[in-house]
Amino acid sequence: MASECIVRHITIKGNASPFDGNLKYWSSRRGKHPLVPKRVAKLLKEQKGKCLYCGLYFREDDLIEVDHIIPKSQGKKDMYGNLQALRSTPA
Repeated sequence: MASECIVRHITIKGNASPFDGNLKYWSSRRGKHPLVPKRVAKLLKEQKGKCLYCGLYFREDDLIEVDHIIPKSQGKKDMYGNLQALRSTPA
């Protein structure tokens, strides 16, 4: 029996390129991008590129705010399970 894992691939949309400047798309797709903070990129990937507040996809010109689901003042830690990426100006 083979010991290698099967890796599924997702088609890149349209003419997208890692060099086209669309940081939000590549961060949400790969969970990392050299110009996006690691924490933000991981949240974008987990949220499939959508804002959990308004449900819209992040656009290139959106400012992203990392928010605590349950505030630290109420005893929650600064852990990924308690963080969400939100558009700073929801639609």
